[in-house]
Amino acid sequence: MNVREMNVCDWTAGCISVTDRQIEEIYAMVQDGTPIDIHA
Repeated sequence: MNVREMNVCDWTAGCISVTDRQIEEIYAMVQDGTPIDIHA
């Protein structure tokens, strides 16, 4: 799924979403052991 397809409808139900490429970029910037908080 590309970014253009993601903008067609709100398939995330309000959750964040990233593409495979975006998550790889995020992963490369975050050091192992970095705490990540997810609030629901």
